[in-house]
Amino acid sequence: MLFTMKIRYNWLFFLKHIKGIFTIIKNAKWLSLILVFGFILRIYRLSPVYISSDHVQWVYASLNIFNNRSLFSPHVSTNLIAGIYAFPYGFVSIVYLYIFAFLFSLFNIPLTELIMSLPVVMLSSVTIIGVYLLGKEYGNKKTGLLTALLFAIEPLQVVQGRDVGRMHTIGALFFGIFTIYFFTKYFNTKRRKDALLSASFLGIYMSSSNMAVGILPLILYMGLCYSDISKSLGQRIRETVSCLFKKEIILIPTLFMIPYALAHLY
Repeated sequence: MLFTMKIRYNWLFFLKHIKGIFTIIKNAKWLSLILVFGFILRIYRLSPVYISSDHVQWVYASLNIFNNRSLFSPHVSTNLIAGIYAFPYGFVSIVYLYIFAFLFSLFNIPLTELIMSLPVVMLSSVTIIGVYLLGKEYGNKKTGLLTALLFAIEPLQVVQGRDVGRMHTIGALFFGIFTIYFFTKYFNTKRRKDALLSASFLGIYMSSSNMAVGILPLILYMGLCYSDISKSLGQRIRETVSCLFKKEIILIPTLFMIPYALAHLY
């Protein structure tokens, strides 16, 4: 009798996990469909030529990162790090475009205007995953899929998602969404891994967008929301501040911001 019950329990446990695996595959299937649909919307009618000088400056800056620059040069005009950080719309976007230009060159793909617009389309499409994760974190899987779908078809995101001249906006949105997501995870779990990811994305976001400082009050508010509601407001504020003043939370964004500040103040 006990042996039969044990077999039945193990079989039910196995079926439960199989059902969980199929649920994951099902959700991944729907998310993949939304990703593909969002990518198609963004690549549809993608212009083969640039129609604005704003488009040209992004590609020109990314392709000329290493021209006449040295990592150890004492002058801002010829120093590699200073030159990257001195770009007015943040260093992340031009480094991102340069990486794709390098990869395209490895496969002998001509760097046409159409090809150099693809990284923007890809980053905008991948942002759909961040929206899904954020919706899932604050709601459930259905909420995540619905928010991902709405973001994928939102007209402004579709138009900007194919415009290389909006590279800084797309990049800031990507890192901003993942910053909020990882801080949400961090306030929930208090794990060091989530703290490191939160701090890294915050550092990249703050050094790549002039408006990134606006996320700091939001992070503080999120910390208050996830603190122990049974405590007084003063205790909740101290708990939130204690979470935010971990060495990794302070150190990593500071390391990203120091070259940015020096390049603009010099």
